[in-house]
Amino acid sequence: MSIRETTEMLLSGRFICSVTAPEAFNDLNNPETHETIGALLRPLNRKISRTRGGNAFYASWISLEANSDRDAVTREFDAVRNQLRPVITFVLELMDCDLRDHPLNVGDIVSEAEIVTILENNTFLNERNTALLRLLNSKHTNSPVPVQVRTVFDSMKKFGIIAETIEGSRRFQFTGKLEYIYEVLEFINSREQILEKNAEEQSLAVQGDVFNG
Repeated sequence: MSIRETTEMLLSGRFICSVTAPEAFNDLNNPETHETIGALLRPLNRKISRTRGGNAFYASWISLEANSDRDAVTREFDAVRNQLRPVITFVLELMDCDLRDHPLNVGDIVSEAEIVTILENNTFLNERNTALLRLLNSKHTNSPVPVQVRTVFDSMKKFGIIAETIEGSRRFQFTGKLEYIYEVLEFINSREQILEKNAEEQSLAVQGDVFNG
């Protein structure tokens, strides 16, 4: 993948990982390419950041001094904040389906068909999935289970949390953005006072630590 393509992916807000863009991910692991792309981003007030687990690269802001940049970061944070609860609910639901006691991680595979089978035979989990659809403001809360599950998976794919292993297979891998979501959730939970502030104060506080990488 060309340097231009990787740079454009970062500027578009994408999380680059071994699942979504393996070639670009490998390029960013190369110090020379990493520095070249970083130099292209700096005049745009951006830099390359990496999740703590090392499984995803993304573009973060260098400075929030300009009002236009603060407005852009606020929009980015609002989008992530709106995804937090549905994504974590989705992860917890899958853990219950698989009887896991540890979180799902980048690269873990989940089959839509397998989840449909489990939910069709488990009223409790089916009700939880319906509740998740409400969080997503979906119109399919009364639809058959296969339609409900497909709707949830499509939403998570749109969020960038999962990516299809092979187009049309309906088997998915978790992407590096999941690691980022975990980090944002951990940050918010460790600073409960932030949740008591108004929306602007909350977003600016989180942006300072999370969106600045």
